Formats: sequence, structure tokens, C-alpha cells
Amino acid sequence: MSLFQDNSKEFDINNAEIQIIDNNPYYVLPEDTKIYFGSKNKVFNDQPTFFGFDYKTAKKYGFVKTFTTNKELRLLALMELTPKHSFYKQADEYWQNQMRIIFGVGQQDKTRNSVGTSDIKMMDYLCKQNMDGYAMNGNYTGDKDFGDNFHAELVLCKPIKDADLIDAEDHTVKSNTPPRLDRKRKQKPEPEKEYQYLSKINFNDSSYDSPVRKPRNIDFNTPGGKGKNKKTKRKLRKSKKSKRKQRKTRKK
Repeated sequence: MSLFQDNSKEFDINNAEIQIIDNNPYYVLPEDTKIYFGSKNKVFNDQPTFFGFDYKTAKKYGFVKTFTTNKELRLLALMELTPKHSFYKQADEYWQNQMRIIFGVGQQDKTRNSVGTSDIKMMDYLCKQNMDGYAMNGNYTGDKDFGDNFHAELVLCKPIKDADLIDAEDHTVKSNTPPRLDRKRKQKPEPEKEYQYLSKINFNDSSYDSPVRKPRNIDFNTPGGKGKNKKTKRKLRKSKKSKRKQRKTRKK
């Protein structure tokens, strides 16, 4: 969904010039530069954040939010850093070692190595040195997880302050798994009646067996069972005998 009119432009990082400022190499990102953030999470926090220079790169990481920078930014070019530059010289031994491992500082054949949380820790350190962020082009080889070349990327130390959201993809995703049933017990469906399937039966087929069930043994006796029927018959016999006796007495 587009949030408002977009006049920003993408930055051609692979052909951009390096500028040396205060004895450090920088990419200078103009105001109104379009950058892309890819993530599977909806939350966007104000902390050192990785972006892509193009949509395709950001899409590898999830749903894409598009931003535009609201001021000129100086992004430290760590892949162009040498032991002679101030950022390296002013760092302690631990961080110098991290720059050599992650960004190949001081090595003839530089490789961009992204291992575990080392990138995040490195960016946290960089941003604490009052930097706008970091950037690298896509002309360097990467570690085994990134194939031939490591994609171009940038980090903004203060993304919410230095960039404005201009577009965001919908995070609504259709799940491949069935939805959970309601916790309340659902009534079992009534068994389907046989006549519903009659249209599917071929009565001319000799192999067809009739689904009609055998009739149950139905007792047609009066309610109460056989014992009560016998008692009823006895009463009828006694009443007949008494009537006969009464007739005889009248004749006498």
C-alpha cells in the first residue's frame, strides 16, 4: 500500500564514489534516497537496523517496508577501511580483530563474513561512535552462506529519526495448516440417510446387494408381556362360569 507520493530515488551503491571525511571512508547517501527493510516481524524498532538498496535483496528476508531518507547521511564504508583510517586506529584490540574477521580490514583479498550475532554487535559498537551508519557495495565475495558475492547493504543507527516510511507490504498470510477447532464441543453430524445415495446405485448391476435390513422380530402382544395375557384369559373364563351359574339358579 502506498502511503504518500514518492519522489525518492534508489542509490547506485555499486558505482558510488568513496569520500574520505575525517580520515575515514564514507558513502554519502543523499536526502530522499529510497531504501528497503525486509523482515518477517511487524515490529520496527529504533535501533541499528539493516536495509537493502533494492527491493529484491530486502524481499529475501521477509515482508518489505520501503523508506526514504530525510537528510544526507554519511555511512562508514567498512569494506574500504584500512588500518591507517581513524575508525580502526581508535578502536581497541578486540574491535580491531572483529573488523579484520567480519570486513577483512588489512587483508589483500577481502571477504565479508557474517557469523552469528557478530554483525549486530559490530553495528552496536559503530553506532556508539556517533556514526550515521554503515554501507557496503555488492562487489565483494561473501562467506559460504551467501554464495559468490555478498549483497550490498546498509545500516542506519537511528532508522526512525533518519528515514520515513513510504510503503509497506501486507503481513496477512494464509496458513497452510488448518485452523484450530473451537474449544467447545461441536455436535456430531447426523448419519446420512440411505435414500440420499439411491441415485448413485445401479440397480441393473447383478452384483448389487440390497441394503434393506431384515425386519426385527416384532411382538404384537398387548403391552405387559405374556404373563399378563394369561391372567386376562383366566378372568374371562371365571366370568363366563359365574354367568352360567346365575342362569341355572333363575330357572329353578
